[in-house]
Amino acid sequence: MPKQSKPEGKRYAIGLRTTKNLKDDLDAAAEESGRSLAQEVEHRLEMSFLREREIYGNPETEALLKTLAMTIRFVESATRKRWIDDGDTAAQAVAAVQGVIQALGIVPRPLLQEKLAQLNEGRFANHLNLALSLWGLKPEEIAEAYGAGKPHTKGPRK
Repeated sequence: MPKQSKPEGKRYAIGLRTTKNLKDDLDAAAEESGRSLAQEVEHRLEMSFLREREIYGNPETEALLKTLAMTIRFVESATRKRWIDDGDTAAQAVAAVQGVIQALGIVPRPLLQEKLAQLNEGRFANHLNLALSLWGLKPEEIAEAYGAGKPHTKGPRK
């Protein structure tokens, strides 16, 4: 393919180390697209941010969807089965997701915004911890309530 014209605007250098496999994939993609390696890396990074904005729409939706995904992962970790492969795990995942949605529904908007800001500041290890904080729980309380690695059928404690 012919080389593409250089994008407008000042560019800033960043250092990047990667695996040989990823470098080979980037080289092949750059060759196919007609971009330099640096342009290909920049293009793919820009596309990842654009995709996130298109998928999530806003930071609140992004936080909610990531929280729901972490909630499902927590259930799968407890049951040691994937929700897609096991009916009981699927039922528990649905109940857990409903619990998150219910918890978010009763959380006053200023508190939710405060928790989301804390998540963005790195004050929560992950979205599951954010969800637990909205319930007023800590991860160790969940493990204690449901038993480490044991399936559970109840929602969060009130």
